[in-house]
Amino acid sequence: MFICVYLLSERERNQGPWKGETRTFRRQIKDELKDSPSLKHYILEIFDECYQDARKEASARSQLPLDTFPLIPIGSLEQILDENWFPEYSCNHHGKDN
Repeated sequence: MFICVYLLSERERNQGPWKGETRTFRRQIKDELKDSPSLKHYILEIFDECYQDARKEASARSQLPLDTFPLIPIGSLEQILDENWFPEYSCNHHGKDN
C-alpha cells in the first residue's frame, strides 16, 4: 500500500511510470488472492492499519509532512485493486471536511 500512497505524491513528476508500477502491484495482489481467496478477509481486516503505515512511509520517503497525505484512504479496497482506477487527487484533500 505504501507504494500507492507514495506514487500518488509523485503523480505530477512520474505519472507514466507510476501507473505502470501501480498496475503491476495490483496484478500481484490479485494473483495472490486467486491463489489464496481466504486472504481477502484478512486484507479487509488490516486495510486501515496498512494505509496509516503507508502514509508514514510515504511521508518519510518523500520528506513531505504527514498531513500532505489524506488521513482516510482515497478509495475502497476494490477501487485500489481495480487495474483501471486512478484517483483524482487534489493537494488540498487530506481526508478532512473543509
